[in-house]
Amino acid sequence: LLIRLLTTATPFRLLLPVLGARATFALVGLLLSNAAFVAAAYCLFRLTACVLADTPLALLSSLLFCLTPASTFYSAIYSESLFALLSFAAMWRIISGRWVSASLLIALSAAARSNGVLHSGFFLFSLLQAVGPFLLRVLPQKLLHLLVHPFQKPTERQRDVGSLLESKRQLFRTSQVLPILFSTAICCLLSFSLFLSFQAFAVSQFCIPNSPTAATMPTNRAVPPWCLDWVPYVYGYVQRKYWDVGFLRYFQLKQLPNFLLAAPTLLLSLTALLSFALTRPLLFLSLGLLSSPPDHRRLLFLRPMPAGKGDGGADKGRGEGSGKGKGKDKGKGKEREKGKEKGKGERGGRREEGEQESAAVVEEAEEGEAEWGGVDPMCGCTGFYSAAALPFLLQLLFTTAVATLVMHVQVATRFLSSSPPLYWFLAHLLTTATTKQSQPGRLSLVKGSQRWGFFISRAWIGASLGYAMIGSLLFINFYPFT
Repeated sequence: LLIRLLTTATPFRLLLPVLGARATFALVGLLLSNAAFVAAAYCLFRLTACVLADTPLALLSSLLFCLTPASTFYSAIYSESLFALLSFAAMWRIISGRWVSASLLIALSAAARSNGVLHSGFFLFSLLQAVGPFLLRVLPQKLLHLLVHPFQKPTERQRDVGSLLESKRQLFRTSQVLPILFSTAICCLLSFSLFLSFQAFAVSQFCIPNSPTAATMPTNRAVPPWCLDWVPYVYGYVQRKYWDVGFLRYFQLKQLPNFLLAAPTLLLSLTALLSFALTRPLLFLSLGLLSSPPDHRRLLFLRPMPAGKGDGGADKGRGEGSGKGKGKDKGKGKEREKGKEKGKGERGGRREEGEQESAAVVEEAEEGEAEWGGVDPMCGCTGFYSAAALPFLLQLLFTTAVATLVMHVQVATRFLSSSPPLYWFLAHLLTTATTKQSQPGRLSLVKGSQRWGFFISRAWIGASLGYAMIGSLLFINFYPFT
């Protein structure tokens, strides 16, 4: 539909008499896919800079995305490029605190590929973090002690867990939870709007006898089985009946080549998850509920990141400032300066209060990091092991499990290609191997082992280039490839 719209509503329609409809549609589709691919790489850069607070790592991650093994599909007339663009843009808006626009982008991504509705899980994750301090008040003290005790340093295991978690319990605010609950409900409804609209359309066409489509069918036509399901889902029925998609249905000896085809992507995903889980076990296993107070604020997604953190705030401010300064004469400039001086006294008190509040927040964060350092040595860190990366890794864990246990496993190569943690982990390994700096943590495969990181990153780049060349030959000749 988008290709047809761009062809008929843009100057490309002038090519229809020359090239014909089929060739013109193909040309527009190729341009659209490749333009969306480039835009997706840019959105991944901004998202990574916002989440990991590391601009060089963000740039390297976007470059690695351009070398994805699924690049054959990103450059062809497929929905992968558009889906990746909408997904990365939606994640970026969520992290920036702009939930309404993010939910609209998620709805569009679900229209491109049905698994786009999974991005609404970020809203639920933020709600979970908002009620997390309340759950710590309700859970028994002995249970919390059993959860935290294994991760404490031996020198701090005599410390009272209650005093350690008291700073986290104090973060609970009823006035904060209610707006998040309302925002989560609204944004989830918006995110599912197009997906549910398509399902409702399918039900109206195939499950209601008096629908227009049913009138063109034979009168003795039986109602499709999926119409009788508790939740009618036409796409799931098609996958089960015609593609044999289901739990462990693909675990057959004859499918071993397909498992080998998907092995590089699945192994990289599992290695990234294992690295994060063993480096920050308490944060990962508790789903962020037992995060330090500084990390807790990174997991709420309530406010936009500060200017210069990757969301373009600083650039926007500079652009607006320069735009206002252009075309102004000296008289207006003097008046503006007088107005600033006049209002300086009125704003002085408020600015001092804001500075004091900011200083208090920084001091509280430093105290939180020092207090929780015995349980989570990497609390407050940036980069791949940042707490803000946790929801993305949890989403990667779910999609990897689905791709391995339920789907046709070879599709994992492009199904997981729109998961940012894969490129974050590769960029982390490349940076570690290049700078020869070991990342503190508990994973011996990554900790102090630049050779391992060098091997994984180089093997992935080699496999990506091989997949791109072989996949292009197979794809254009209609041979199966992922």
